[in-house]
Amino acid sequence: MHLCFFVVGICNDNPVRLGNTCIIMSLNRNELRKKIDRVCLALLTEKGYISFVDIFMKLDYLSVDEYNAWRMKKHSCLEQVITINLSKISFIMKEVRAFSRAGKLIESNTVYMSWGKGKKIPLRFSKSENPAIEKLYSTHFLIHMLVIRG
Repeated sequence: MHLCFFVVGICNDNPVRLGNTCIIMSLNRNELRKKIDRVCLALLTEKGYISFVDIFMKLDYLSVDEYNAWRMKKHSCLEQVITINLSKISFIMKEVRAFSRAGKLIESNTVYMSWGKGKKIPLRFSKSENPAIEKLYSTHFLIHMLVIRG
């Protein structure tokens, strides 16, 4: 019989085998910081902006299905479906902000509205409903584009 134990919320890390037990190891903060930087660069290349929703999806802490369910009002807030704890969420958000400041990216507040039938309502991100946290989650970081008119 083989037993496998998985750390909740860790989806993309490599398993370590100890005899008949396999354990998925969490990324340490330095490894996570490097991964965040790579994801930020990839998002800037791909989309021209960084959003926290995209960061959590690229890091495999938020599935596309759960994101879509949140947009369809099936979850009261996004934090319910992100598979890591609030401490790690906070760390990721701080690192993304630091990356954005270092890259002189422009902060842009974005309103996330529900999808589907019925009245479109603003979506909640946090369990606490703290306005500062809600604003941070909805911030996108944009590349400063210079437009030359001819």
